[in-house]
Amino acid sequence: MECVLQHRETTIGALMRRARKELSPSSFEALRKLEVDLRARNLAKGTVYTLLDRALIFLKWLQERGVGLETVDADLVREFLASKSEGGT
Repeated sequence: MECVLQHRETTIGALMRRARKELSPSSFEALRKLEVDLRARNLAKGTVYTLLDRALIFLKWLQERGVGLETVDADLVREFLASKSEGGT
């Protein structure tokens, strides 16, 4: 069991290192704050990884469109979700 938890911790670290390279500084900082919050809530490592991974996908999608977090609204979230349901990644 401990080996699995270590693997997930390592995987979370790898995801955050990749995010640092792929995201703008402000988007990376938002993801880092989310990581701190998720860990403070004592969520399972697998849950933390999954939520961070999904947030990274959303942040990259915003970044590709030149949209900052401060301008995200419900319409933009719906547009993102629709793009995912159409088979986009």
